Amino acid sequence: MKEFVQTIPCTTYSGVSIYYGEPTRTRILEADLIHHLQDRRYNGAIDVSILQHLALCVRLARSRGYGEVQTACCAVHDIHEAYLRDIPAGLKQLLPDYRRLEEIWEAHIWNVAGLSMTPDNVEAVKRIDQLALVIEMEYHSHPLLSVAEGYVELKAELGDARIIGELDLRSGCEWGIISDAILSGGIRFWENNPWDE
Repeated sequence: MKEFVQTIPCTTYSGVSIYYGEPTRTRILEADLIHHLQDRRYNGAIDVSILQHLALCVRLARSRGYGEVQTACCAVHDIHEAYLRDIPAGLKQLLPDYRRLEEIWEAHIWNVAGLSMTPDNVEAVKRIDQLALVIEMEYHSHPLLSVAEGYVELKAELGDARIIGELDLRSGCEWGIISDAILSGGIRFWENNPWDE
């Protein structure tokens, strides 16, 4: 495994040191998650925050009958972006080190949330994430919507779920939806950090 050397210090909104190459050393605070996950997705191209996206994923998972654990997986799948930011897929392709860091952080978040990255859980999250992408792009008339991979099939699968998504994008209670899903399927990891012991 490649070792990442960080020579420039970075901190979160609340002043917690971020150790990019060693996520287990970075303290996770609820205040930081709420603050940093308000950033806009798609490099700011559309007005959807990461929090709104995660809340939408939770609602979609519940509307499709996902159990508590897979719904919790959907709730946490982008929480690492509070620390690494939301980088557009086209740019990620050019940044192999970033992609490796993202994998490390995502595995860490799932682990501290008490969730397992089993193939079934990962595939369930991927499907919900794709459906949410279609809703977000359609809701904001994104110009790349028609060329999104699998768009026609995903849109047909959504059916009435698009209405749920549109309501969620305006709800304003995103963190409550996300934390409720995490508590149902995992643990309150932002208050039960190993660093507090």
